[in-house]
Amino acid sequence: MADDLLVMVNVLEEFVSVCRTEIQPDAQKNIINFFKAVVPFPYDKELFLHTYLYLNIHQIFPECQELLLFEKSPLKGRTDLGKCDFVYLADKGILFLIETKYIDTEATGSTARNTRKEHRKKVFEQVIKLRNAFSQFHNLRSDLFKCGIFTTDIELQKDIRDFNRRQPFIPYRIHIKGGQTYDIRHPDRASVLRSRIIIGIDGENGTADRALTYSSSSYRAPSRTTRLY
Repeated sequence: MADDLLVMVNVLEEFVSVCRTEIQPDAQKNIINFFKAVVPFPYDKELFLHTYLYLNIHQIFPECQELLLFEKSPLKGRTDLGKCDFVYLADKGILFLIETKYIDTEATGSTARNTRKEHRKKVFEQVIKLRNAFSQFHNLRSDLFKCGIFTTDIELQKDIRDFNRRQPFIPYRIHIKGGQTYDIRHPDRASVLRSRIIIGIDGENGTADRALTYSSSSYRAPSRTTRLY
């Protein structure tokens, strides 16, 4: 067991070293300057969303420590695998993958609703696909990764329904205005009503012994985050 752990630590350290020296050798200062230069010219909405996340990463995803990759493929030269928006080295030796997606929440009509639905589905699938690719091509166990999604979409009720129906179920985290966060580790712990969500809080014996109710105005918006583990 100890030998397996040592091997995995060495593999992770090798991956981090390759990111720093070969895949994304840019100095952190240069990356910061790049994103700061975007702020006065927010014409590319997707890039502006990237910038907002990067400049506020420690408030949005506190465990993220060092940016390793930005818009890079899991394997150098394999653009067919897609590009991951952000790969961070997080605390406890975890790699945190984040996919962002600008979703137009102002457009109306059935076409706009269908487009938003497709974008939500795509970004969820993409971050899992990228995690699997990084794991496969760099011999990293899947439990060394966390995955996150950052969008402009505020339809939290829809996200909760989708997360609860996903098979196999993947735990997720709900962020509420004011800073509260709730980890949903079972689909029964979060229920959706027309304009409210009900969150079950576990007691000492692991069963829900109380519930919290939030109205739709309580959700963090417009830059709400949803995490997958």
